[in-house]
This record gives sequence, C-alpha cells and structure tokens, in this order.
Amino acid sequence: MSTLCLRLSPGAALLQYKIMSSAGPETQLFKFDLSDVRVEDNLPELNNQEFVNFYDAYEKSFVEIIRKECFDEVGTFWKQQWSSTKCFNHILKSQDGQRFCKLRDAQIFQRVLEELLPDVLQRMDTALTKSIRSFSKNLQPWIAEAVKDLPTNVAEQKIRDATLFSQRVRRYSGLNHLAQAARNLLSDHSHLTSLIEDYMRVDIDALISQVCWSKFEQEFQAVLQGNKGLPGWCEWLQLITKAVLPSSASIEALMEAASDICRTWSVVSSLLIRDLTLRSAPTFGMFHLMRLFCDEYLLYLVEHIVSKNNVDAVPFHKPDGGIERKSLARSNTTQCIEEGTTKRIKMEAAFDDGNADARLYPGRCKSEYGGYTGPDADEDKYDYDDDDDCDED
Repeated sequence: MSTLCLRLSPGAALLQYKIMSSAGPETQLFKFDLSDVRVEDNLPELNNQEFVNFYDAYEKSFVEIIRKECFDEVGTFWKQQWSSTKCFNHILKSQDGQRFCKLRDAQIFQRVLEELLPDVLQRMDTALTKSIRSFSKNLQPWIAEAVKDLPTNVAEQKIRDATLFSQRVRRYSGLNHLAQAARNLLSDHSHLTSLIEDYMRVDIDALISQVCWSKFEQEFQAVLQGNKGLPGWCEWLQLITKAVLPSSASIEALMEAASDICRTWSVVSSLLIRDLTLRSAPTFGMFHLMRLFCDEYLLYLVEHIVSKNNVDAVPFHKPDGGIERKSLARSNTTQCIEEGTTKRIKMEAAFDDGNADARLYPGRCKSEYGGYTGPDADEDKYDYDDDDDCDED
C-alpha cells in the first residue's frame, strides 16, 4: 500500500490518500490529521523550577508583545530568549524536557493565536490584516535563527511548531477576508434570490444518493432562504458539528469524528459545485465564494473544538462582525521598545536602589526580555523576579 500526503492550503490539515496495489481493489481514504492543533494539559513534571519559571516569563512576554501588536519585535524577542539557555541544555536534551517544551509551546501558540485573532469573523481594517499576514510570513525564519544553537531535536520541533502556527495564522486571516466578502454577498437581496433559484435546480436526489446529506439538506435550504446573513451560515455549521461530534469521548475519538466531518463536507460541497458547473449556473461564482468560506470555517471550527477538547466550545462571534478592529498603527517599533525600557526602569527602581544588577553583574545590563547582555552573559540564568511583568496601572 502506498500513501500520498497533500496539504490542501497553508495550514490546512493533511489529506492522505491510501491506494491499494493494482493487484487488489483500488480504494481511497481521506483523513484530516488534527493532532497538531491538540492542546494538552498533562505536562511532565520537571525537577527544575527555574526552567518552568523561564517558560512562564516567556509566555507572559510573548503574549504582551502580541497584545500591543509589536509584531516586528518577535524575532528579536525569540533570539534573546533562546540564545541564552545554555544553563538549560541538560533539560532540553532529556525526553521529559523535550516533551515539556512541545506541550508548553502548543499551549502558548494557542493563547497567542486567540490574542491575535480573538474573533476570526470580526471586521478588520486592511492595515491590520496586512500586518498580521506579514507577521506570519516572518515567523519561520525568525524561529530558525533563534534556535540554531539549541539541541537539534528541540530546535527542529520548535521550527515545526512555529511553522504550523504561522500557517494557521495565515489561514485564519484568510478566513477573515472571506468572511467580509461573504458578508457583503449575503447582504444583497438580489444575490440571495439568484442563489436560491440556482440551488433549487440542483439534482438533490442524486446528491443525497451519493452522500449522507439528507439530514442537513432541509436545514441548508432554510438557511439559504432565511436571509439570516453570515451568522445564519455559521450557526448552521456549528449545529452540524454538535450533531455529529460525540459529546463524551476520548480526544482520539473526537479527532476521528472531526476528520469525518471535514471529509464528508469536502465531498458534499464538491458534488454541489460540480452540478452548478455542469449547469453553467449564473451564481457559480457566488456559490464558490460561500463554499470557500464554509470550507475554511468548518476546519477552523473543528480545530477550535479539538484544541479545547470540548464539543460545546463553540467560538463566539460579534454580531455582523462587530465594530471594525483598527490597527494600532505603529509605523515602527520605537514605542514598543520605549515601553519595555520604561517598565524595566520602574522595576529596577522598585527593587532595592535600581543598581542591584550593576553590583551583582559588573559590566552587564539587563536586556529587554530577561537575561543579560555583556561579558559571559550566556552563562547567566534568567531573572524571574518580574512576577507582575511590571504592569502599568
């Protein structure tokens, strides 16, 4: 048996074709691998609290950078964090340490993703969308440069995880763009009328005979004719997932059921588009747009549920896309650096007389993201006194 793996689009799940040898019957099996979006809580226990504290501080700083939209600072931040971890090499080379990094990175990337795009359907201005997409494209080279001195297994895993995160960011920002286009389409009454007319000409009986579509076909007609806009389509897709996914099952069973939904939807939507194509339907372009949106939203939805390991973890969306989210419009990173410097000065002023670092580590100064710069800086451990991350009131 030979196996061919294809990636449908940036960040999309793997689609596997398993083809039997020519001597036997030829079959095809589609499988969406959702294991990469799984977020686990059972971290291995490490006998090194300093390493755990390092990851806690790393997560807090990373999330704060994203919250302030200082995207260009992520590369520098990663490089400063991971280039000064020689004191943790014995942990990073152990199996427990590597598993801890993998699971903790998955948790951090999920949190950062939710901070970056808390509502994938929210209206966003063009500047912010471009900024997010540019950020996602830079992640892979940034992490590759930052972890080049780490043990090989850890470095490769971090590059892979960052690349998958980058792909999800690009795909979710693409979903946001599709949502805006679909919202505009569904707000036009004449377009809706044309969609309904062309759909009623589709050979539904033939479609139902090929796939299990009858259970949801009437609901789809109701959505199409109900003029409920984009929220109606999203609610319909959410109802499908809740109806099909097991309410109480292992994470493996949940991922398998989620894969089944994606596989079935792919077949159904392809057959529908095929029928519209053969009929040269005037609304083919409009149906194609809605198909693209549903493809991406359904995959986003099952990824969200799998990451939470909870069928009821349906994402919340603001009505009609909410108020347009504006970019913070920083033309450069000066403000981010100034804010980080101000926080550091406040912290040092509160800690003793502000010269503790100079007395303990002559010739060195504290870097913006923890650690130290100067002679023998790589041999020093990180400072974990920033319990409140110097939050400003």
